[in-house]
Amino acid sequence: MEKLVDAVRVLSVEIGPRGSASEAEGQAAEYAAERLRRAGFEVKIEPFRGLTTFSLPYGLIYSGFVLAAPLHLLSPAASFALALLSLAAFLTEIHALPTLSRILPKGQSQNVVGVRRPQGEVKRRVVISAHLDSSKAALLWHPKMVAGFRRSFLTMVGAMLAIVLLGLVGLFLPLGRVWWAQLACSLYLSASVILLVHRELFMEHTPGANDNASGVAVLLAAAEELSDLQTTELWAVATGCEESGLCGMLAFMDAHRFDRENTYFINLDNCGAGRVAYITAEGVLLRYPSDAELLRLASQVIAEEGLDVEPRAYHTLTTDALVPLTRGHKAMGVMAFDEQGVLPNWHWPTDTVENVDQTAMDNALRLVVDVVRKLDSHR
Repeated sequence: MEKLVDAVRVLSVEIGPRGSASEAEGQAAEYAAERLRRAGFEVKIEPFRGLTTFSLPYGLIYSGFVLAAPLHLLSPAASFALALLSLAAFLTEIHALPTLSRILPKGQSQNVVGVRRPQGEVKRRVVISAHLDSSKAALLWHPKMVAGFRRSFLTMVGAMLAIVLLGLVGLFLPLGRVWWAQLACSLYLSASVILLVHRELFMEHTPGANDNASGVAVLLAAAEELSDLQTTELWAVATGCEESGLCGMLAFMDAHRFDRENTYFINLDNCGAGRVAYITAEGVLLRYPSDAELLRLASQVIAEEGLDVEPRAYHTLTTDALVPLTRGHKAMGVMAFDEQGVLPNWHWPTDTVENVDQTAMDNALRLVVDVVRKLDSHR
């Protein structure tokens, strides 16, 4: 078995930054596929068309709100309709229900899907996943700003709602001075548009050592270690285009149908620096609780093994775990956070192999392997 940090080095240094639907992402897929084949998995590389950046859909959505206020001076009805459509697109996209993104230009990406049958009768399936791509950096994730990311996000959502509600009032009553409030919200959201444009024009993709070479390293090591399962069919899935809008996991769930009662999803993301946590709930607005049985087993493993792992909810942004959760499946994420509860070096050029921690990845690996073994022991 390769050391976890060696796999991180292959992905983040030898292959390097892995933009969504890029050639480097494809090279990472080939690396993951070869590791899984050597571990005895039946492996398929499943192509799909995915977004190359989240800046395009969200830039268009935010621009809709920005234009709504000045448009009100010409047509209150058109202004309200634009704001309402922008809100609908935003709410669906952030809850893993693609709407606007379905019609936007896409690039060629792929998921690596490995399946290994158990030694006996299949009684359940466990899908362990991690995304291959790395994000482009942005000033939104500057180390001095990232601790307040969720607060800024909720303020932005509040501005969106205010634009919609003021637009509704404007259909029946003259907005008068209140229009300036709508304009102020639009101007606030224009800053987000500017930051996204700056991201696309001037920022580079990160090496993605923690986010998410660490998750892929743990996925591959767990797949290699779990070679003697008795009644559990193991799926190892390395997704593409997660950083551009969960496109890979969406494509995977569209391509495969799983029994909701006997399938468990464990997603690995940013688990290479800080203190490891098993995620109790996800979702940036609506909150989707992780599966109760997976949470119970994770708690048991920690108590029995003395692992330095804690329970934690994650509501800052989305991960691949959100896709099965929103579709009623049993799922749980595994991540790691610094002392401030922030993902270390998140979407920043400092996300390098020198800043990952073998101990954190070891803890994530032990947690995942032992939870799957406990599931398998339920004959």
